[in-house]
Amino acid sequence: YFSCLECDVYVPNAFTPNFDGINDYFKPFEHDCFFLEYQFRVFDRWGNLVFSSSDPQEFWRGMNGNRPYQMGVYVWSLNYAVDFRGEVVYNQMAGDVTLLY
Repeated sequence: YFSCLECDVYVPNAFTPNFDGINDYFKPFEHDCFFLEYQFRVFDRWGNLVFSSSDPQEFWRGMNGNRPYQMGVYVWSLNYAVDFRGEVVYNQMAGDVTLLY
């Protein structure tokens, strides 16, 4: 969990894209935020980009087209900007997520 004055962002550390309706996708969840800029990326263990989005509503399903990615740990990065009392504030976050089936 990450908290600062301008925005609260929660990023899960695991998800299970097995289509059971519980934790089927991966994305940051924001509270009291309106992103002016947003770039979310997920990388495999070799540093290959497996997902990228500039839309806060998009999420990673753990799929490469119609094929699921392997279970394991993936690294993510989030760069964003928010309006805090009339001033644009930039922030960066990074971490990892475990993909489980």
